[in-house]
Amino acid sequence: MLKDFDFELPHDLIAQHPLPRGKSKVICVDNQKNFEESIFEDIHEFFNPGDVMVLNNTKVIPSYLSGNINDSEITVNLINRCNDKINETWEVLSKPRKKLVLSSTVNFSEKLSGKVIEKYNKNDMDVIEFNLPSEEFYKELDLIGSVPLPQYIKRPASTTDSTTYQTVFSTVKGSVAAPTAGLHFTTDLLEILKDKGVQIAYITLHIGSGTFLPVRTEKISDHKMHSEFYNIDQDTCDIINETKAKQKKVVGIGTTSLRALESAANFCIGEKLKPHSNYTNLFITEGYEFKIVDSLITNFHLPKSTLFMLVCAFLGGIDNGQKLYRYAIDNKYRFFSYGDACFINRK
Repeated sequence: MLKDFDFELPHDLIAQHPLPRGKSKVICVDNQKNFEESIFEDIHEFFNPGDVMVLNNTKVIPSYLSGNINDSEITVNLINRCNDKINETWEVLSKPRKKLVLSSTVNFSEKLSGKVIEKYNKNDMDVIEFNLPSEEFYKELDLIGSVPLPQYIKRPASTTDSTTYQTVFSTVKGSVAAPTAGLHFTTDLLEILKDKGVQIAYITLHIGSGTFLPVRTEKISDHKMHSEFYNIDQDTCDIINETKAKQKKVVGIGTTSLRALESAANFCIGEKLKPHSNYTNLFITEGYEFKIVDSLITNFHLPKSTLFMLVCAFLGGIDNGQKLYRYAIDNKYRFFSYGDACFINRK
């Protein structure tokens, strides 16, 4: 039941600013559910040669836009990308929403405008088809858009957030939120891991704002998971298949990497991992049989969220998840996007 995934989180533990990369705390959980505390820049000590670390190389786009419609100001948040048009088309949240009427045009800059082509009744979102194809669209966003910080960060985005809310390995534009476990890594730490014999592989999963939404249905199985686009290429499949064959560990960096890998594994049932692109709405809860990921590095998540439910499933049950989070709270670990991390080993 939903109430089983609730916990009381002191407001002062919600990180409002990031620490320097690598300086956050991390709790390492072994397969016997024992805890060991460390600093993230020393996390290489918990890897062995031959392990593979899978990173999400998605890049956060400046998806918060200001525009006008019929001489009235309006703000638009890009939420989920649609892929059925030549020009960029997005589901959006807007304020004030009543200004967005069907077929109306929003002007964002001299180059960028968008037409409202659909309005939803249930989730307060609308669909805007912009006037530019992808390459030109993203160039214009870089000029006029703002970083989309999560709502639990109670401050305006600053100029430094455009760097700190982006991983050092981000290359593929498309996310409206950062893969936060990846924010801890520095280029130096990645080199240390490589020198130790740890392989690094990449997937792409473009994160939508639904990643922050709490579950609102008391019966967990009634929750409808948001969909997100992911891609896994041949090189990553080869590395992971070889790692599994050698019985070394596959370490997912973030819940997004884990969901992409497990989604692809479910698609390739009974076979080796194959290159794959798709949309996933995989909802991982207690009892899920993990097929690829042996260890997970992730931040601390919202109560009643699908991400906390995934962590509980990876730990083998709700009690183990609640125990980890109680420990983190008692020891003043920082939560959410700019917070601390945990490194969980299933075996």
